[in-house]
Amino acid sequence: RGIDKDLLNSLIKKDVFKLFRNEKKGGRQEINVAIKDLNENLQGVQVNYFNIYTKKWDKRDYSDGLITFFGNKNASNILITESFFDAVSAVQILAKTKNKNTDELLNNFTFVSVNGEYSNLKDKMIKELLKNKNKIVLAHDNDRSGTKFDNYYLEQDNKFFEYIKNKEVVLLKAKNYKDLNDVVKNIDNNEYEKELQVVNAFNNSQKEKENIELAVNTKVKEQEKEQDN
Repeated sequence: RGIDKDLLNSLIKKDVFKLFRNEKKGGRQEINVAIKDLNENLQGVQVNYFNIYTKKWDKRDYSDGLITFFGNKNASNILITESFFDAVSAVQILAKTKNKNTDELLNNFTFVSVNGEYSNLKDKMIKELLKNKNKIVLAHDNDRSGTKFDNYYLEQDNKFFEYIKNKEVVLLKAKNYKDLNDVVKNIDNNEYEKELQVVNAFNNSQKEKENIELAVNTKVKEQEKEQDN
């Protein structure tokens, strides 16, 4: 999935996930992610496996609808994505664009995946994590659902606005791809910075935020047109 092998090995050593290759099942590859509660107690596992029939990665979630998080839970920065692989891709992208090593990033950030969708239980966990954060990076997908999830934080009276309204909030979007994992799968790491669109959600102009939403909607229409064809 475009993840650097050194980064994978580093995360495996830190027990963020485990990587398996089962030759008895047609060479099936699995990446098993530990799902923990905020007290670091194991609650389940998310099994990501390569489907040899569809040639795509599928997922089975045995986590009882919890978020996935790794890094430093008590760090002052948090980065939130929709999928676990987007969160890992964010580490890879930040390491390259900010010239940081993996250990430094994992110490300075809480990396969170909502595993596809928000829910009351996930909302409760995220609100707890947001309490001690000074900087929030929203790296949801570059599509309609991603815009909806961004608005959970940016719109007054929505889910998380009260928890982040006086903090630094940054939108991190890919210009030409759906999500951060698509970025690392499709372009050279020297091109990461050119591909990313970064906007301070509260300090930038309304026009700039409207331009991001327009770009997202344009990308969605292009994707829908391709599907129709």
